[in-house]
Amino acid sequence: MRALVTGGSYGIGGATCLRIAKDAQGRWQCTEVFLGSSLGYGTYEWTVSSRVDNLNPEAVLGLFTYESDTREIDVEFSRWGWAGDPTNGQFVVQPYSNAGNLQRFTQTSIVTSIQRFTWTAGSVTFTSRSPDNAWTFTWTRTTTDVPPPGGERVHMNLWLYQGAALANSATSGSARTNHAHAARKSSGVSR
Repeated sequence: MRALVTGGSYGIGGATCLRIAKDAQGRWQCTEVFLGSSLGYGTYEWTVSSRVDNLNPEAVLGLFTYESDTREIDVEFSRWGWAGDPTNGQFVVQPYSNAGNLQRFTQTSIVTSIQRFTWTAGSVTFTSRSPDNAWTFTWTRTTTDVPPPGGERVHMNLWLYQGAALANSATSGSARTNHAHAARKSSGVSR
């Protein structure tokens, strides 16, 4: 399995650090890491070792599988450019514009969180939680919009919503993540 990297990610103690920073010419550079092949149905889990409740309002942390804009399953953290938005996270089965495919939530000020989704034929169960389960948010979406496995790949990225500069004169932003995947054979599909 290959991991392909773009932008300025780097590793610290086994974690992948995603960052947004200006390059030597003053242009914003964002980070994306993705696997080179499909993992298929199963449980996808990320440990995020950064507070997502205080991400810059223009920053978006994405943890997802992607094949195309209509074959995508997302865990995302952002205020989408609006600092006053009380929600900072969302679970999405694309296309998000289809009724019921997007669920917003507010993750509290926990330093480390576990982000997980279990993907099976026609259904995805998402969970965001603290490591001690003191805070948990779970949502299940069952719909024909849940894609079958095929050409999707796991992605992690940290990017700027609508290409906007980071707010409050920030010069950079970052998030630390780890990823794990467990195939589930109970769905009748093995990988």
